[in-house]
Amino acid sequence: MARVFHTHFLYLCPECQNDGDVESALILLDEYAGRRRCASISFEGIRTTAVLKNLDPGRLVKAGYTWHERVHLELQLDQRPLPASSPSEVDITPLSLKPANVSRLMQLESEAFLHAACDHPGELPLDFSDGYRTTLIPMQATSAMAVDREGCIRGALYAEGKGDAAWIHALFVEPGWRNRGIARVLLEYCLWQHCKAGFDTCELMVLAANIPAVNLYMHAGFEEIRRVDLFIRRI
Repeated sequence: MARVFHTHFLYLCPECQNDGDVESALILLDEYAGRRRCASISFEGIRTTAVLKNLDPGRLVKAGYTWHERVHLELQLDQRPLPASSPSEVDITPLSLKPANVSRLMQLESEAFLHAACDHPGELPLDFSDGYRTTLIPMQATSAMAVDREGCIRGALYAEGKGDAAWIHALFVEPGWRNRGIARVLLEYCLWQHCKAGFDTCELMVLAANIPAVNLYMHAGFEEIRRVDLFIRRI
C-alpha cells in the first residue's frame, strides 16, 4: 500500500485563481507531502466539492493528476450466512502482525494493487513497515488473511469498526492466486465475523473501473450509495 497524502480541503480565495497561484499551492502540497515521505497525493469527494473550494477540478488534471471514479457501497449485515469452506489451497485465519507477516503483507498489497492498476500504486519502500504495522493494529479484530499450506500469505482483507459500521479498507489476493475463490471466501468470512460482532452495516469504496471487484461486492449483496471523484498524482 503506497503511502498517500490525502488532501481533505484546498481553499483558494477568489482573487487567487490564476495559474500561478494554483501552481504555487500545488507545489506547496508536494513539498509538504514529500517531507512526510508520501508517494502520492489525492483529492477525493462527491463531485470533488468536498475538497476543492473555488477551484476548477480541471486544474488538477492540468497539473498532472489523474481522475478516477470510486463507488461507495453498503451492505446490511442482518443474519449473514456461515462462510463457505475455504479453497483447498488456503486457510482463512485472523490477521497476524508478526514482523515477517507485516513485510509479506506490504509486498503482497503493493504487488496486488499495482497489478490491478488501483488507487494505491505499488513500490512501497521497506522502511515504511513500522507505520504500516501501526496502521493495521486497530484492524486486527476485524481483518483476516489467506494462508497456503506452506504458511505463505496469499491474500488479506483489512477492515475497521467505525461505530455501528464495519469499513473495508482493502481486499487483495496475490495476482497468481486469483480466480480460485480466495477473495470471495475472505469477504464472506469477514462479513460473518462483523455480523457476529454486532455491526449493523459494512461499507467500502472501490474503483468503478475495477469491474471484477465491483462484481464481487455486488454479488455479495452490496448496494451502491454514491459515486465519488478521486484525483491522484505520484510525487
